Amino acid sequence: MPGLDMRFDHHVLVEGRSGDDVWLTERLDTRMAAPAPGVPAFGFHEAFTFHASAAELADRARTHVRSAVQEFNVLSWRPWMAMGDRTGRLCSGTSKPSSNSEGSVANFGQETSR
Repeated sequence: MPGLDMRFDHHVLVEGRSGDDVWLTERLDTRMAAPAPGVPAFGFHEAFTFHASAAELADRARTHVRSAVQEFNVLSWRPWMAMGDRTGRLCSGTSKPSSNSEGSVANFGQETSR
């Protein structure tokens, strides 16, 4: 949207490796300035942590890697919630087994091979 002041920070971090276990976190931080008088600024933080097998990631013949994914996000009050100046944040999270898409696997492998 023209004139909308938004900032995005995207990071992919290798969090750790122990034996055949690899953890990688993809983090996205979004900030939006107040779009109009009386409408508060908005912030959103989202993180996905992938846990997978290093052996599966190293196998270039694979197009998919089994993984467990944990997702967590924190966001400021949405404007339509009419929370005014009250302090607080919304938080949510999930954890589930997943089968990654080819693009995710390629990126995951590139990041963990560094």
